[in-house]
Amino acid sequence: MKKTLENYFTTGELAKACHILRKTLLYYDKLGLIQPEVILENGYRYYKRAQLFLLELVITLRNLDVPLVSIQKYLENRSPKNYQLLLAQQQLNLQQEIQRLQQLNEKLNSYLDELNKLSSINYGQIELVEQPEQYFFIVKGCKDSESFKERSLHAAKLFLSLRDALPFKQHFFGYIVNTQALFNQEHFYGQEFFYPLPEPLPNLKYRVRPAGKYLTLYFQGTYMHNSTENLKKLGQYCLEHNLKPLSDIYVTSLLNYWTTAETQEYAYKLEIRIQ
Repeated sequence: MKKTLENYFTTGELAKACHILRKTLLYYDKLGLIQPEVILENGYRYYKRAQLFLLELVITLRNLDVPLVSIQKYLENRSPKNYQLLLAQQQLNLQQEIQRLQQLNEKLNSYLDELNKLSSINYGQIELVEQPEQYFFIVKGCKDSESFKERSLHAAKLFLSLRDALPFKQHFFGYIVNTQALFNQEHFYGQEFFYPLPEPLPNLKYRVRPAGKYLTLYFQGTYMHNSTENLKKLGQYCLEHNLKPLSDIYVTSLLNYWTTAETQEYAYKLEIRIQ
């Protein structure tokens, strides 16, 4: 037997010849991709010369990101036609992946642009801003009687609902608060939670926020501890300038747990459409 196996490769020899880990070759054996030609009673595995070339094929296809299941299917039925079909399918897969990555890159560029704008925020200053039409995905918000944990679950629902439609999400989200919060000292929680969409998505219900003039105020710190005084400030501005609110209040979280561990660095934007 020793003389018969002198031209065969052990597992270690074949792995070394192809510059892969021995455990990788054993894994391919387990999957049925490259199985030894001979297995002795002591468990030693021996591979013949042709399997070296098959292993190099597997390595090449894996470098092209061909799935192992597709490789296994091809090895079971090798032919020039099937080889061409395998590579053509992988080319299509790569083209689709390139398109996906390009779209992600565009979203990242847009996101970075928005993050860069945060450094120039004028906190505490009320401004009248002309806003274009915007699209919001919305879920039901909080009731005053709910606990902090229960209110947090509404935010979890917002992100969970977006998981399939938007694999890449920005950290901006917010609450819609009743207009009464401008003129009432009571604390108002978000009656709805929203996530701003860059554009309408076919499989996602959304609400259109009309274009128009929006009274805008930025403040720092947590919403829980700083919203009342800033909502009051916005309400007083409306009264002093005889401005009539035409919408509920949009509270957008601009800097939060995604961007800082310091709650005093949190930042929010209050917006309300006025006549």
